[in-house]
Amino acid sequence: MTSADAGTSKTHKVLQFIRFQSAVDIVFWPLVAKLKLEEVRLNTDQHIDITGSYTYLTRKIHTDSSSTAPDAEASVTAIPNNHPPLFSLNEKSFPRKTWSVPGDAVDPAEGTVSPKLVVIPGTLILYNKEEEMISADRKAIFAKYTEQLLEQMRSDEVLRNPGLFSHFILLCFPDVKKYKFRYWFGAPALYAQDQPHQLARSPGQTLAYQTVADAFSSEEINTLGTKVQQLIKDTSECGHIANQCGGFFLVRRLQPGVTANECVEVALLSEWDDFFKGSDVYIGFLDPSPSAEILGWPIRNLLYYASRFKGLETVKIIAIHQHVGVLDLFANSKVMEISLGKSESVPVTVGWEPGVGTTKLSSRVIDVSGTLDPLQRASAAVNLNLQLMRWRAEPAIDLPTIANARCLILGAGTLGSYVSRSLLAWGVSDISFVDNGRVSFSNPVRQPLYEFADCLEGGKFKVRCGSRCTEKSLS
Repeated sequence: MTSADAGTSKTHKVLQFIRFQSAVDIVFWPLVAKLKLEEVRLNTDQHIDITGSYTYLTRKIHTDSSSTAPDAEASVTAIPNNHPPLFSLNEKSFPRKTWSVPGDAVDPAEGTVSPKLVVIPGTLILYNKEEEMISADRKAIFAKYTEQLLEQMRSDEVLRNPGLFSHFILLCFPDVKKYKFRYWFGAPALYAQDQPHQLARSPGQTLAYQTVADAFSSEEINTLGTKVQQLIKDTSECGHIANQCGGFFLVRRLQPGVTANECVEVALLSEWDDFFKGSDVYIGFLDPSPSAEILGWPIRNLLYYASRFKGLETVKIIAIHQHVGVLDLFANSKVMEISLGKSESVPVTVGWEPGVGTTKLSSRVIDVSGTLDPLQRASAAVNLNLQLMRWRAEPAIDLPTIANARCLILGAGTLGSYVSRSLLAWGVSDISFVDNGRVSFSNPVRQPLYEFADCLEGGKFKVRCGSRCTEKSLS
């Protein structure tokens, strides 16, 4: 749908955004289970700070295996434009003193490869019961977040910490006994229903965007590329673009006559007020969207902020998106002019992820039990029972001390048998027996360490049978 601008000859088209698709690494879930058992417990009010990440790279698929030139256009197809960009959650999502370096990036201190992952802050909300998560008031959750974000916009905190523009929410019910996890990913985005953002197109412009080469001179592009790469490097931590950048930056074209190295300026959003005192200012965006005319989800809240709190009616965007293996930062990037309009209405917040294979909003379920060693699952089940007893009955119990105890049982009869079983139930695995008797036919029905076969041929020694039985219970 397009419309003509009464004051100019520009035409407008409603701006579209492509939402994220959550991509949760299998190693993320055992850490959620551990967090639930050791820290959150039965607490229903605790929200956990985590992080996720996205990339502004589009990977290519080789479609012609017979080609001898893997880089030839005939043998390579880009990911489809309508394919949702991935939002990654993995073991690095949890707070750590240092981030580990991903496989396709180098520690920025070594300085050979620019980071390609933009780190975004988020909130993990855990539930004790599956039905509680399914019936959670998602509208109220987004409303609370919206109120918080609007306050951060009013105070300009979002300029000092641009990652707040893209804050995400993850609801989760962890069934730590079966290792099944129900979850729902949300990336809240504000918009004014009465004033949607629009792409502005000049006369004779066939597309709703320009290439960077059309919008800037070669000299400006060289300077801009150098400065953007340096800004990304300077705001990165161990191969990830940190919150102080958040995937956004400012670009200002300078007046002719200055030195070549200063034909454009690049700065963080924290320099917003100073930058927008001048003219010809662009908002730079590391864009996860592979589509030419559709922008990635993270910029939605920034556009709302620019309109509602900074009074801008139009903005120019440099959306940077790269293909893997293409060194030119701007080869697949685009420049857009966006008409923001004005709105004083209460914003609507959207962004919950639809279910798998459907457009209907629904949670997702993953079962990771098949990826775990059976011994690990058994240990986790025992640990869960112990944790539940501690949470509900005696919080002061020191379970690690009990589990690390070494126990010697004098006598492997009826009392010794049940004592050993109780010790196993409390997580004790180092148990020794002292007894010189053998298993008789009257023992198995009263003493759970033994079975009928242990009574044959004069009976086996009780200490050997007891040790075998306890080991079988553990493995």
